[in-house]
Amino acid sequence: LTGCSDGFARVYNAKNGALLKTLSSKVSGVANHCSIELVDSNGEYIVCVGDDFCVRIWGLFDECRLIHYLPGHTDEIQQLEMSGNIAVTCSWDTTMRIWNVAKGFNIQTLTTVGDPIMCCGIGEGLIFGGGGEGHVRVWHANTLKHLFTMTGHHGETYCVNINSDVIVSGGADSTVRMYSHSGVEVGVFTGVHIGIVRCVRMQAHRAVTSGD
Repeated sequence: LTGCSDGFARVYNAKNGALLKTLSSKVSGVANHCSIELVDSNGEYIVCVGDDFCVRIWGLFDECRLIHYLPGHTDEIQQLEMSGNIAVTCSWDTTMRIWNVAKGFNIQTLTTVGDPIMCCGIGEGLIFGGGGEGHVRVWHANTLKHLFTMTGHHGETYCVNINSDVIVSGGADSTVRMYSHSGVEVGVFTGVHIGIVRCVRMQAHRAVTSGD
């Protein structure tokens, strides 16, 4: 899956590189395409977010037809993550929104204390987000009850991810921090990156990070 500033998302065959589908961001009643900034899929639906702050959902088994157009955010969306039929987005508008992908509605809007939310995720029964204040807040994925807030970064938190053992975050302070699923800090990596740590992904029991 790819998204582009030309306003189209494209689906390719990963084995031979053949273009399978081209998806337009054009919505009836909306004048122009939007630049597609982020794209993800759960194998049944394709979810994209654009520079118009809206979420678009296409059905892979519905001739890749645009089935949901979901306004809600009021500023740039920073990240999109999916788990099953749930999508999570976070934004400079200081909110995280939880979306039902199949039915096309905003389940809940989660807010912070007024700082932009720069990263979010969902997994292991948890929803989490971090941002301008340097903290990572964690909610229960089913009840959406706030469980705890993880601290440690000095400056913004730019990325966060999870596996079956730990939650890992990276920030403007050039550190990578690891927490248990109950929010206890269990490790800090310093001196590895110079500059902002912008991305972290978990691969089995390994954390892969990248930065400035």
